[in-house]
Amino acid sequence: MAALAGALALCPAVMAALDPFGVREASLGAWSPGAATRYLVCWGLHAGAYLGVLVGVFLEGRPALSRSPRP
Repeated sequence: MAALAGALALCPAVMAALDPFGVREASLGAWSPGAATRYLVCWGLHAGAYLGVLVGVFLEGRPALSRSPRP
């Protein structure tokens, strides 16, 4: 649960700060700067939800992978 919470807090901020796909430049004249930022934050929340669940599953499943199936 901590991985999901961390990703949901971090990904929107990173997405809005870095604008990795150039949404603000591509939408010049079409969207206001505020609308482009809100779009990036929404996109970051979506990506963070998937990333957080994947990291959580990986971290939770890692100890089980190192155990031997035989006692």
